[in-house]
Order: sequence, then structure tokens, then C-alpha cells
Amino acid sequence: MFDTAMQRIKTILLIAILVAGLKTNCQSQAVYLTFQTQTFYDTIKVSWITESETDVDYFILQRSFYGSLSFTDLDTINAVGNSTTNQFYFYNDIPPMFDTCYFYRIKEVESNGQFIFTPVITGCVFLPLSVTELKQKNEITIYPNPSSGNFAIGFKNKAATGLIQILNQLGEPVYYSKISHESTIPINLKGVAPGNYFIRLLDGNNISNRKLIIVKE
Repeated sequence: MFDTAMQRIKTILLIAILVAGLKTNCQSQAVYLTFQTQTFYDTIKVSWITESETDVDYFILQRSFYGSLSFTDLDTINAVGNSTTNQFYFYNDIPPMFDTCYFYRIKEVESNGQFIFTPVITGCVFLPLSVTELKQKNEITIYPNPSSGNFAIGFKNKAATGLIQILNQLGEPVYYSKISHESTIPINLKGVAPGNYFIRLLDGNNISNRKLIIVKE
């Protein structure tokens, strides 16, 4: 298990190095003191401090999934713009999946419209062992998967009172439903765009996650 975890970390660092090289020719107008992540159970806090800013308009915080070089925007945060004192920024990200790592970078946009990307940093969310053990008590299955949006969720054990959430790659909910002592739930998501989604079951103290793939008919 330790060797597997170390291999994952090495892979994450390699991809982060590759992505970090993707920059524009624009010169950064902000001097960064820090750019870091901190994990608080299921939340990754992304924060950065600028020592100075010159004609900086705003920052766009972006996230990428483990194993992907494609970034999506999380939030746009207005910059102070012009400053010679330390400025503090942060964003609390609740990612759609546990037990994995994510990549973060900042798209710094200047007042003239030019932009530059910061180097990439990583943030990981790993459930504590006690919660991981609880998660295994009610495994879920999805069938068919992939699907065109019409599928069913089955439970190994009947789910007690809880909640089913389906999230897109930005962590935004596209579907939720309360559940109560059910073994199968039919779901129709034919209105959503094709892509990868994540199903999260909150069943009392239990948490289960599964990847869902929606394809065109």
C-alpha cells in the first residue's frame, strides 16, 4: 500500500511539472510570496499572498483532476490591482471526489487583458481510516455505465435515510434526491451534457463515491 501511494505521488509530481511549463509570454505583474493548499477533511483551502501588484485586474483559480492536463475555472477573484503591501487571497474548494489529488493554478489577468499562469500546485483529499471503513459498508453500483443519461443506482445494502448527489467536474450539483430504505434508484439525466460526473451517496455516517460517464445517444 505504501509503495502504491508513493508511486501515485511520483506520478502527480511528474504531471505537475509538465503542466507547470504551460505559460504565456506575458510577464507577471504580481510578486507571489506563497501559493499553497491545505486540506481540512473534505475541503482543500487554496491560498496565495502577493508581495506587490502592478495593474493586475483579477485572478482565475483553476483546477485539474489527477491524471488530466485540462483545467477548469473554479472562481474569479478580484485583485487589489496596484499594491506594495502584502495582499491575502483564498478559496475553499470542496472537490467532487475523495481519496485523490487535484492540481491548482492561477490565471493572472492584467488590466490590458494579457494573462499568465502560475506554476501548478497539488492538493489531496484522503478520508480518515475510520470514515473509509464506514464508506465500505454500503457500496454502490451504477448500471449501465456509461449511459446516455438513463441509468439506475443499486446499493449493496438497503440505504437508510440519506441523500444522493450527482456532481459535474466543477463539483457543481446537477441532481440530488433524498433516499429512504431503498435498494435501487432509477435516474434520468438526459438533459445534461455528455462527460464525466460523480455520484456521492451520503447515508448516515457513510460516504460512497462513484464515477459516472454520460455519452451521446
